[in-house]
Amino acid sequence: MMVSQRALVWLALAAAFSALPARAESGAPAPVVPNYSTYADEVLRYDPAYGGGCLPSEPNFIDPQSALGPPNYTGGAYGHGAVALGSGGLLELHFSGWRIANSGDTRSDLKITEIGGYNERCYVALRPVAPTTPQDLIDLGLVDANQDGYFEIGKTVSSGEFDIDALLNRTVPLLTVQFDAVQIVDDIADTPTCTTSPGADIDSVGSVQGWVAVHQATWGRVKFLYRH
Repeated sequence: MMVSQRALVWLALAAAFSALPARAESGAPAPVVPNYSTYADEVLRYDPAYGGGCLPSEPNFIDPQSALGPPNYTGGAYGHGAVALGSGGLLELHFSGWRIANSGDTRSDLKITEIGGYNERCYVALRPVAPTTPQDLIDLGLVDANQDGYFEIGKTVSSGEFDIDALLNRTVPLLTVQFDAVQIVDDIADTPTCTTSPGADIDSVGSVQGWVAVHQATWGRVKFLYRH
């Protein structure tokens, strides 16, 4: 008996689905892969007095939670959705699911959105996470100058984008180096004037190329790339 190509496809699909793990006898639903954001989703530290400069006082610009998630500044001089670092101030943000990682090519890997169009510069550093180690980064030419666990990757440019691969002293495959937190320090020399929102005004920090670690109790470790 001849079997059509379409029938063969359906038979293959049926066999694949039958091979999936069965639902627990208790009737509990199958685990669901978390829908992690490719943007920072947790504030680790906010210290506008870190550099000893002017402090922000405008109520709309003093909540570090405003830097989480995708860009959402409402606009205008006193909008909502961004946080002022303060002159020389510090902000550290965490990625709970997605990791910042190198793309293995010339594409950008990290993007910081500042509502002032980067008229106010800031220094950026990244915290490595397994399987990347501090020694791996040292071997690749990066440094942690102040030994705080964050490796400096430079000062923001007009686009706010960083290509991690361009900072390394040799070419490595994609996802070789991985980070779970970003440190942003305002360049106090670039923002000497005291205003109600001094320093860089951060709207969002996003991983352009991403790596996600799903809970091992459910799906184990899953890798995939994300591109804006």
